[in-house]
Amino acid sequence: MSVEFQDFRVRVQDALNDKAIAYLHEAAGLIEGQTKRNMPRGHWFAQIKNAWRYHVDEDKLEATIGNPLE
Repeated sequence: MSVEFQDFRVRVQDALNDKAIAYLHEAAGLIEGQTKRNMPRGHWFAQIKNAWRYHVDEDKLEATIGNPLE
């Protein structure tokens, strides 16, 4: 009787990476939404409020949330 070893490391690493990327998109999207919701109300805040965006760098597994307006 022999035992055959099967190496699934690559498939496991790919699955973990996919889940990490999905989590970053979900978390960054939630934070972006909370930020927009918590902005003060007013006609001149609308442009700033709508400029919030997030970006996920899938290679570095980093999410950045920001606003290009001052």
